[in-house]
Amino acid sequence: MIALECWRDQNQSCFFVTDDKIMQRFEGSWVYDTTDKPPEKAATIEELAEKMGLDRTS
Repeated sequence: MIALECWRDQNQSCFFVTDDKIMQRFEGSWVYDTTDKPPEKAATIEELAEKMGLDRTS
C-alpha cells in the first residue's frame, strides 16, 4: 500500500517492481485494482526503466 499512499497523499509516482512469480500470486487481487497502469514486463532492469520512461542508466 506504500505506492497507493505515495500517489494519493503526495501526488508522486511510485513503482512496484517484482518478478513474474509474485505477480501471478497477485493476479485478480488488490494489486491490479489500485493502479491506473497495466503491469510492464522486461528482461532487464534497463529495459524496464526504458518502458517506464526512466533513464535506463540511473
